[in-house]
Amino acid sequence: MKAVYGPTSHCTGPAPLRSCMSASLTLRRSLPIKSQRSMTNLRHRVHQDRGVAAAVASTDSRSNAVAAKGRAAEVVAEFYKRYNSGDVEGVMELMADRVSYHDLALYQEPFVGRAAVRAYFEKVTSIVPPDLKFTFEASAGDDRAVGIRWHVELEGHEFPFSRGVSFYEVDEQGKITSARDLVESAAKPGGAALYALKVLAPVIRRLGPKANPANLPPTSGLIMWGFYAAYLLHIILGTTAPGRAAWQQTPESLTRVLNESINFFYVNIWLNIVPAVASHPVSEAQFNFVIAWGLMLGVFIFADKKAEKVPNKLAFFLGNAFITNLVFIPWMALRECQREPSQEGPDTRTVLLLPVWAPFTAAICLGVGMLSLGWAVAARPEYGGLAERWQYYLQSVTSDRIFYAFAVDAVLYTVWQAALMPKEAGRLRFVPFFGLGAYLLGTNRSTK
Repeated sequence: MKAVYGPTSHCTGPAPLRSCMSASLTLRRSLPIKSQRSMTNLRHRVHQDRGVAAAVASTDSRSNAVAAKGRAAEVVAEFYKRYNSGDVEGVMELMADRVSYHDLALYQEPFVGRAAVRAYFEKVTSIVPPDLKFTFEASAGDDRAVGIRWHVELEGHEFPFSRGVSFYEVDEQGKITSARDLVESAAKPGGAALYALKVLAPVIRRLGPKANPANLPPTSGLIMWGFYAAYLLHIILGTTAPGRAAWQQTPESLTRVLNESINFFYVNIWLNIVPAVASHPVSEAQFNFVIAWGLMLGVFIFADKKAEKVPNKLAFFLGNAFITNLVFIPWMALRECQREPSQEGPDTRTVLLLPVWAPFTAAICLGVGMLSLGWAVAARPEYGGLAERWQYYLQSVTSDRIFYAFAVDAVLYTVWQAALMPKEAGRLRFVPFFGLGAYLLGTNRSTK
């Protein structure tokens, strides 16, 4: 791994060197004192840059380049040296605990903290070819901050559109506390950009802070809202899904849903609190199975750390229990609109505080789920055997909008379950319904 400084002077060799020294002495005598001091400072910066170049080229040891003085230029030179060799561990040794690393060309938000920065560099080294190397062109700074001008080379040749600048800050211990990278744009609009600025300036002046893309919801939140619009169009309003749209439902279909709601979780069927009207057992089973699944997912409305600031948790929970994804997708969208300090840090889903009632909810819903499976295949013998019931399912899912909507809910709940459950749940995340219930039943997690 090698970082290289390009030549900045033509005064090389004994004769040219003497000529340059003579010209410099003559020029200095003719300049005022203030200009002479500026030249002295410039020579000091040049010596710094040469020192950094020497530190980079002199050794592969991690200790020699980071001098006891902790000069920012030396620390950053060592950082690039280790980065070019793919030494993530070595790179992290140079990072402060609360380091902030921001690639302005690629990410809206910085990576904050050692864990997030480590994850970012591990991702980079696993994807970017190892023979892509950063090459220094120039640097300037002091003990606590340094600016670097660089480009990227591939097998000794400059990579297209790879020129960039970076600014680094270090603390008293020589650890990097802040880094910002900016690479040149591949698009070169030329003078057109000036006219664009002229047009946009009044608009941005009027919008104020609202014009800053950083104040917009994260892309994932916008995507989720777009998905919700597509869901409404397909399930509720459109004509592409099987069956009639919402406003075209027949009284028979609405009565069936009402009867299944009255027989919620089969309680009224057994207690006969009000006269129970039988529906097809497959339809009853699907209804109760999906509702039970939604109740278990509702635990995350209260427990998910990323959604802590989403309001009206109880309303979302109850709405999801009755009309499923019509309410749960908006909650997911609001959850995705919550900003985090880093985009690619540790999985925040591993920090999960379950409500004390989560295991009881899971136990009831698992019982209802298992009962629903049995109900679908064996309840109400007058509706035929397995073949007839399977035929009813296929016919209903391709012709009845409400039945189809519950089938879609089950598919979406499978996705939401995998997205919301923490990594510690392991393979349970990918076991529909029963994996979620088993996780919520666990007793080895913190509760609130």
